[in-house]
Amino acid sequence: MKLVPATMKDSDFLLTIRRDPVVKKWFLDQRKISKAEHKEWMQRALSTPGYQVFILMIRHEQPCGRGSLIIKGKFVEIALAVHKDYRGYGLGTIAIKALLRKAKATGKIPWAKVKRDNRASINAFLSAGMRPFPDLIEFRT
Repeated sequence: MKLVPATMKDSDFLLTIRRDPVVKKWFLDQRKISKAEHKEWMQRALSTPGYQVFILMIRHEQPCGRGSLIIKGKFVEIALAVHKDYRGYGLGTIAIKALLRKAKATGKIPWAKVKRDNRASINAFLSAGMRPFPDLIEFRT
């Protein structure tokens, strides 16, 4: 698995993943994202220090998903989504391990947010060696 830094040329591929109903289900923001909104997000993300977006690549430079690292204080948040054509092959776990290597290189503490009923992501993060914070409850309005 290669993590290739995303560019604006990757915007349409990333939007396809973001609009996938399975991926969208796990986002906190459930709105339909327009192409213009997505491009604005891409421009912000790519120009924000501490925010890295990657294209997940397998076999002969084939894109199979997206990953990101976002530095937040002493933590670095790991996020990913695997393209629908590549799910069920363990690529989420492989991608998390690759993202973890990059996250640890920042010197920050790697962490991720996963919805409780997202079993595939929970299993992938556990298989990659991450563990839940048993004493943490997250709140929002």
